[in-house]
Amino acid sequence: MYRSTTRRFAAAFSAALGLAPLAHATPTSFDVNNGSAWTTGTGAGANSSVTYGFDYSSLGIPQAPGSSTTTALVMRSNTNSGAVAVQGITISPNGLSLSGDYIVRAMIWGNTIGGWTTAGAVSSGTGSSQMVGLGVGYTGGTLWRGGASTGGGSGVWFVSSGDGGFSASSATIRDYSAFVGSGASAANLVTATSSAYPNAYYAGTGTNAQDNFNPYYTTAFPSRLVNSINSGSWASAQNQTLLSGTLTAGITGMAWREYKVERTGTTVVWSIDSTPIATLSGTGLPLDGATSLTYFDPTSGVANPQSLVFGLVSSYSVELVPEPTTLGLLAAAAAGAMPLVRRMRRRTSS
Repeated sequence: MYRSTTRRFAAAFSAALGLAPLAHATPTSFDVNNGSAWTTGTGAGANSSVTYGFDYSSLGIPQAPGSSTTTALVMRSNTNSGAVAVQGITISPNGLSLSGDYIVRAMIWGNTIGGWTTAGAVSSGTGSSQMVGLGVGYTGGTLWRGGASTGGGSGVWFVSSGDGGFSASSATIRDYSAFVGSGASAANLVTATSSAYPNAYYAGTGTNAQDNFNPYYTTAFPSRLVNSINSGSWASAQNQTLLSGTLTAGITGMAWREYKVERTGTTVVWSIDSTPIATLSGTGLPLDGATSLTYFDPTSGVANPQSLVFGLVSSYSVELVPEPTTLGLLAAAAAGAMPLVRRMRRRTSS
């Protein structure tokens, strides 16, 4: 409620003084091609990696919206053919610690060799299901879920699978998942039937509320012809050519998506391409701290070829939202400026 009021006061104030509209503080953009601006944490050995300034144009991936280049940060997991355990990587922008209200955005592409409604030309998708997402309230650790007692993540974080396929009743990971806290994945996965966070998922409280086949997700992210992606360049460059092949509906992969996490007071909302996915609320939520990007493989399967399973991040920004106390300042400024503007108008017209 207060945010819309803030915007009205801000608009009145800006109009009164002839200024550009003021809705939010200026975003702080983090250069995703600059490794020195990020801290990296990896899990399970050296089988996960991040590369800054990766040129994805040769892979038939279209230039990301809002970008002037075809370079991005790329994250990979299970990069070792001998890996037999879950893998993961978490990166966090240096020197950032948030409190109050904010909006975190990232433009993400999840690339995979799975998620087809027909058998793929590259493979059947074995080992292809990777998770990518955003975290807030981050204080350290690696946001990958390695079983009953590993993980070590922190804060609140949200991930989706690029190609779907996880069990709708899994105790550790689902196609769309929210997590709170660190340690065991089963203890920190927020499910659609959670008593601590009821009605967490906009898809409902049914058994498939976190499954890509739920109508909520299939409507937001409909099926597409594989050969239609980037006018067929993606399929050709990656040998992802299928006979009448289509992408499974309800998945977020093989497209540039805007992931957003927005905090208002003690409530946080996660959305993808303006479609709200999950919301959590409570005074005990760990929402203060750093932000993070995470990419991980929650299973021990290894994709073949591994080179085509990765997550790209083209842009990353943090936007601070004015505090409620700003309302009084904006209102007073607008009220004081309006008579001045009226007097100026009278003098100008006389």
